[in-house]
Amino acid sequence: VVVGSAVYNRQWRGAAVALVKRVGRLDSSPPLWLFQSGPLGDDVGTPQAFPTWLKRWEGDLDVRDKVTFGGVIDENAKGFIAKSMLRNGRGGDFRDWGAITAWAEGIAAAL
Repeated sequence: VVVGSAVYNRQWRGAAVALVKRVGRLDSSPPLWLFQSGPLGDDVGTPQAFPTWLKRWEGDLDVRDKVTFGGVIDENAKGFIAKSMLRNGRGGDFRDWGAITAWAEGIAAAL
């Protein structure tokens, strides 16, 4: 199972959290790969840590890997935080498609 979420205010989207917890409640947890997409890349700042709720669930999960990828904040972004980041010059596209592809290929090879 591969589950990922955008990170907003250091939190995952509710549906992604619910899915991870659902997997954790299974009698036999399948292999699980987790990713999150924060607004910034490594060249701009430290990647965001995974949410604290995940630490409480990791004992019930067969997490094979977890990774943070950079995201995008473009000029059409909505919301106070995104607009504030744009005003402070922190917008842009921080996705590293090579890293994303390599990570996905690693999962495919493991399966």
